[in-house]
Amino acid sequence: MERRAFTISFEESALFTEVYGFVGRSGRIFLEGQLLLPGNAPSDTVLLFMHPSSALNLLPLPRAFAEAGLHVMCCGSRYIRNDTSLIMEKAIIDMGAYVRYAKEVLGYGKVVLVGWSGGGSLSIAYQAEAEQPTITETPAGDPDRPRGCRTDPADAIWSVAAHLSRAETLTEWLDPSVVHEGDPTPGPRAGHLHLRGAGGDAFRSGLRSALQSIAGRAQPSDHVMGRRHAA
Repeated sequence: MERRAFTISFEESALFTEVYGFVGRSGRIFLEGQLLLPGNAPSDTVLLFMHPSSALNLLPLPRAFAEAGLHVMCCGSRYIRNDTSLIMEKAIIDMGAYVRYAKEVLGYGKVVLVGWSGGGSLSIAYQAEAEQPTITETPAGDPDRPRGCRTDPADAIWSVAAHLSRAETLTEWLDPSVVHEGDPTPGPRAGHLHLRGAGGDAFRSGLRSALQSIAGRAQPSDHVMGRRHAA
């Protein structure tokens, strides 16, 4: 198996400066990827792996596909290895740059998006936007895409162990029993999973003690939170 590293760069003017990832004040975006090739075996189709923030080129699945005779592109977004300021609409733009690169520069006739894990929701969101654009701005109100940016549809999507999306996953992790961020101790509701039966009082007491212990080691944050709620 052969590995070929490549870099994609394109212009993008943003209303703010992103200080994380391969983005700076130059007005250009830099993306890095790897092409995994099975020796000299030709192919008109490439499998495109991309995750919003992780590098996939060293993981076993893309490598196994290449060793089995398939051509594979492992693509990193501008937020690779650091999703501190990740904007999913920007990751969609990055995926579009890879799809165009695969066809226009590398010469592949067909591109298959392999939505593996967190790449699943990204791939599906990309294809939906490529076939019928509906996004015009980010949640912050910034323009979604720079002038001349295209999101060309892929030829197929292959979902592999894909989760629903970051939005739905994080929403499901929320504890509905917490009604005030200054006091995350669950309220006395019988419907709460951990407060049912005789063990509810003990659980509530133990959790409150744990939170007080944590608060004792983080006084500055407590003072800031207190001033915010007082305001």
